Amino acid sequence: MIKNIYLSLAISIGVLAGVLTALCYGLPALGIGAVENVFPFVVPPAFIAWALYFAHGQGKTSFWKTGVCNTIGVIVAVIITIINALLMGLGLPVWAGLGIAVIIGGGWMTFEATWNKVDYVPAAFCGAATTFALGWAGAFETNWGLIAVIIIAFWVGCVCAYASDKWGAAMMVKQDTPADKAE
Repeated sequence: MIKNIYLSLAISIGVLAGVLTALCYGLPALGIGAVENVFPFVVPPAFIAWALYFAHGQGKTSFWKTGVCNTIGVIVAVIITIINALLMGLGLPVWAGLGIAVIIGGGWMTFEATWNKVDYVPAAFCGAATTFALGWAGAFETNWGLIAVIIIAFWVGCVCAYASDKWGAAMMVKQDTPADKAE
């Protein structure tokens, strides 16, 4: 048993992160998986959700808020791309259409913080940013399969974070409190 929570979390997070990475990169190398290039896309969003879980504070509330807000961010990225495509269709240059679309999307992801169940704004922004960073969309086309992979990857990260949190806590030595010593 371990006395330091950071050491127990280092072990649980390190082992689970290593296993997830090995699976995501190893399965395609073994020829397992329908699409070889899908599994490596799981690691970055999963790690982002994992970090956001611990940044939010741990537990079931953090699990759900992180997953839901990451997913909302992905959806907002899709909406930003659709708005931009519509505005470009009306003759606006890409920079203007994208600027307007991001004002709307960024405003929405911030406004949603007024609702308690989805008030984790950093997770929403990370969801949108990760979606764009992984190159899921062009001006007029959308890779719906990759969008699904990104959403699933965020939830995989939430599951791994929750599991590493519980495993890390389980490795801790129970500290005797003054009340325990009095008995």
